[in-house]
Amino acid sequence: MRRRLIAVIGFILGVILILFNYPSEVLTSPQIAESEEIIKPSVGPSPSDSSTPSPKQEPKEEVVLPTTTPNPTPTVSETKSPQNVIAVGDVVAAGKYGQVQVQITINGGVVISAKALMFPNADSRSSSISATAIPQLIKQSINVMSSEEIQGVSGASYTSEAWRESLASALAGAL
Repeated sequence: MRRRLIAVIGFILGVILILFNYPSEVLTSPQIAESEEIIKPSVGPSPSDSSTPSPKQEPKEEVVLPTTTPNPTPTVSETKSPQNVIAVGDVVAAGKYGQVQVQITINGGVVISAKALMFPNADSRSSSISATAIPQLIKQSINVMSSEEIQGVSGASYTSEAWRESLASALAGAL
């Protein structure tokens, strides 16, 4: 009984720690601003589209809203401002601790912002480690051009490796 009480208190403290240490944009689900839309480039004319685009027409593009499927393919979007691209990486398992998914904004081939859409938080220990590791991984991701530039966080090896893999897929999807 005593161990259960300690476990519950630890879990509650872990959740409180996360809520107070994370910036609000990290904990919220990704929102698409009015000036941004996530698009998936069309591969070619669809079978139902008998007309070919003229040089003055742009090919039609399909709007794809973000979902929380287990293994989404990287999705790329361009904002209305020139050269800003938002890319969502693959969902990557962080060992037995949970999953990591990264969303980045790229301008000129360099990451200008990063956000954790998913991170390990199944138990109080994972939540505590994520509360420390995710902000550091976000900072390490700014101004990088490759996931190999991410050093990782000591004590969060699985989360760091999953972050690198998800970041790599987001970068690959954006280029």
